[in-house]
Amino acid sequence: MNNIIWTHSEEDFRAWDKFLISSKRGHYLQASDWLKSYEVYGFNCELLLVKDEKGQIVGGSGLLICKLFIFKFCVVNCGPIIKKGHEKLFNVIVKEILSRSRSYNPVAITINFPILEKKDENLDSFCLDISLDDPVFKKSKSGNYIKFVSCINGFREVPLKYHDEINTEEHLFKNFNKGTRRDVRYSLNNNLSLKFAESRKDLKKAYLFLEKIAKEQNFSRRSWKDFEKTLINMVKNKVCIVPTCYHEDILKSVLIISTIGKRYSLLMAGSLRENPSLHSGRFIHFQILKMSIQNKFLFYDISV
Repeated sequence: MNNIIWTHSEEDFRAWDKFLISSKRGHYLQASDWLKSYEVYGFNCELLLVKDEKGQIVGGSGLLICKLFIFKFCVVNCGPIIKKGHEKLFNVIVKEILSRSRSYNPVAITINFPILEKKDENLDSFCLDISLDDPVFKKSKSGNYIKFVSCINGFREVPLKYHDEINTEEHLFKNFNKGTRRDVRYSLNNNLSLKFAESRKDLKKAYLFLEKIAKEQNFSRRSWKDFEKTLINMVKNKVCIVPTCYHEDILKSVLIISTIGKRYSLLMAGSLRENPSLHSGRFIHFQILKMSIQNKFLFYDISV
């Protein structure tokens, strides 16, 4: 007998994060600190958990309750997340999400399901294999109607092949195009160093660097003031890492990487544009690929 609960307790959020990290189907958009990051905009979040008779999480989903002027929207990004072998819970969870959402009288409810449009043997185990044939879906419409908080699901994977007869890193390198191979080789001879930001001071320095790069390249980025608590907690709770690249004590590149879902997923990235270039961006991404190989991950997701 499964137990279905709605919760906002820290203990349940931490257990949820551990579940996401341990499952290939986990996604950073469902991480507790990512859900809570919207609270700075006046939004709320709730967590639905399904536990088995032993009290172990077998499924669930975060729910965002968003406010825009007098309107409310309910959003689920890349959910629900369901443990393999418990797919029968899908319709039960979706109906529970819809019921909870309707209690807020929203003008719209959006659920971006982690379902592939077509079969892909490299990605199938990271998504749900579910048909949306329940009557509950008959009146629904496809599309992204709440773009200010709703996200598009998808992967942009750099695949990693493992076989007794091949060296995975060498195989990866050979499959880069000629220009990428040249840039990576060049970066490895430029005395670049990889460091991980963990303290508040280092995380602030890294994030302000990303803000500066975003401004220079004319795209938006959440401010440090808005994202500080989220980033610090995500690193503390081990759901993300912040690799940085230095040259002669000067910061050159920064990545923010999710560790959820048995893979590394790129959340944010920024590199100084220089002439001549040290190719610090190539260097830091190559280091993450090497770490992915060490962890036997099937790919590095650079979908950002």
